[in-house]
Amino acid sequence: MKIFDMNSSFYKFGTLLFDLMILNIIFIAATALGLGITFIPAYIAMIYTIHESIRKDQGRILYNFLKSFKKNLKQGMLFSIALILLSASITLVLTNLSIFADYSF
Repeated sequence: MKIFDMNSSFYKFGTLLFDLMILNIIFIAATALGLGITFIPAYIAMIYTIHESIRKDQGRILYNFLKSFKKNLKQGMLFSIALILLSASITLVLTNLSIFADYSF
């Protein structure tokens, strides 16, 4: 068995690694184009694509990513906005702790 044969484990590992690199580039592009608001739908789509395309050896990385991204876009963006507002309010309270200390019991 040759190391560069299409049925070798080296070739399968290289194909898997290449698919994961392409998937990460798609994930970063989807997150960057959405200015961070689309982080959660992109993350869910990445996990779905890893499960469907890579584990089941189906290929079609971009198709599965876009299918899951479109399916989870609305609720994922709402959750992302809520998470951003929560983190902004926590940051506001922590930076102005001396002002809000008067309101504590």
